[in-house]
Amino acid sequence: MNTDTDILIIGAGACGLSAAVSLEKHGKKVLVVEARDRIGGRILTIKGSGRDEKIDLGADFVHGLPPALLEFINPQIDFLERADSNLIFKDNKLELSSSFDNNSTIIDQLVSETLDKDMSFQKWVNLKDRGHSDQVRSIMDYIQGYHAADLDEISTKVLHDIETDNRKEQAVEDSFFLKAGLNELISRLRSKYSGDILLNYCAKTIHWSKEGVSVSFINPHAPSLELKPIRAKKLIITVPIGVLQSVDKVGSLQFQPSLPGSISKKLSFFKMGSAIKISYAFYDYFWEKIGIDDFFFLFDPTPNVQFPIWWKKGRTLNAWRGGPLASSIKCSQEKERVDIAVRELARLFNKPGEFIRQGLETSYVHDWETDSFSLGAYAYVKVGGKQAQEQYSEPVDQVLFFAGDIGTPGAFCSTVNGAFLSGIHVAEKLCSVLCTPCS
Repeated sequence: MNTDTDILIIGAGACGLSAAVSLEKHGKKVLVVEARDRIGGRILTIKGSGRDEKIDLGADFVHGLPPALLEFINPQIDFLERADSNLIFKDNKLELSSSFDNNSTIIDQLVSETLDKDMSFQKWVNLKDRGHSDQVRSIMDYIQGYHAADLDEISTKVLHDIETDNRKEQAVEDSFFLKAGLNELISRLRSKYSGDILLNYCAKTIHWSKEGVSVSFINPHAPSLELKPIRAKKLIITVPIGVLQSVDKVGSLQFQPSLPGSISKKLSFFKMGSAIKISYAFYDYFWEKIGIDDFFFLFDPTPNVQFPIWWKKGRTLNAWRGGPLASSIKCSQEKERVDIAVRELARLFNKPGEFIRQGLETSYVHDWETDSFSLGAYAYVKVGGKQAQEQYSEPVDQVLFFAGDIGTPGAFCSTVNGAFLSGIHVAEKLCSVLCTPCS
C-alpha cells in the first residue's frame, strides 16, 4: 500500500501527543489528526474573566509525578502553591480534616483482601460490615467522585490495583495544579513534536488490513467540505471510550472490516463515567474574611447534597459531582449555576446567600457528556474488565493500536498522567512491532 505517513494518530490530547513525541524521537514519520479545532482533548484551559488566573474546564490535576512527566514539568517552577489541609462539613460547621483519612479504614480492607472473583464495589461493600455508616457513605462518595463511576458496575479488582499502587504513587493525596493550567503541558508536548497536526479532521471510516489503513474524514464544522483520505502503515486511536463505543454520533468511528469480536468484547468492559464540575470565580478570598484557614479540598458528606466535593484553586472554588447523579444536575444557565453556589456555599460557610452572591464574579462549565468528541468525563473499568484493561494497547493484526487514559492500570488510571503514559506505552508497542527499540 502506498502511504502518506508511517504512523497516523487520531487524537491530539495528552495521549496522542505523547505518542507522537515518543515515535518522532526514534525517526518515525508521524501525522496527527484532531476532530476539534484545537489540541488538548479533554484538557481545556481558559483565562478567567479580568484576571490572570487560569480556569481548567476539563482535567484539572497532575496526579503524582511519574518520572517520564518530569521532562515536561518542573515542580519547583510550574506547580501552583496549594494548602496541605482539607476541610469537612461536620455537625453544621467546617473543621479541619488533615487528609483523606475518613476513607482509610475501608481502603485498608480493600487493599488487604484477596479477591478470587471480581464483583462490583457496591457488592463488595455489602459483603460484610465495613465500618460505621459515615465511613461507608464517605468511601462511596469517594469512589463515585474520584472515578466518576456507578458503584454497581465498577470493578473491585481494578479498584484494588489502583489503591494498592496509590500507596506508592500517592496519586490522590499528591495532586497538583499547573500555574498556567494544564494546557501548558499540552503546549510543551506540541513543542516537542515537529510534525503536522490537522485540526477539524474528524475520522469517520477506517479501512484496514494487514498492509495498513486508509482513513476518511469530515470537517465537523463544514461537512460538505471534501477531505482527502489518509493512508498509513499503522494507526493509533486515542479517542475516548465514549466515542469508541458510540453509534451515529458526529465523532463515531466505523471500521471496515468490523473489529474482531474479541476487541469489541474487550471494549465493552469500559464505560464512560458521568461527572460535572462548575468553577466559581470570586473577586477575592472571601473565606479568609470570615476566619477560614487556607484549604485544598472541602468535603460535604451531608446526604443528598448536589456537590459533595469542592476544591480551591486560587480564587476559584470548583464544585464536583461524579457518578450517575451528575447527569441530574441542571446548570446550563448562569442563573442556575449561581443559585447552586449561593445555596451550597451559604450553608457550608454559614453565611447569608447574599454574602456569597455579592462576592461571586462569574462561573464556568463545560458539558463533556454532550461534547461530541468526548461523550463523558472519563472511563472506568467494569466488573470482569481487569484483563481487558491490561491488554488495551495490544495491537490488532499489528496495524491498529488503541491508547488512552483507561489503558494505564494502577494509580494513574483515567488521569492526565495515565493518558500521557499510555501514549508512551503504545509507542513502545508499535516500535516493537516495527522491530526497532523505542526507549
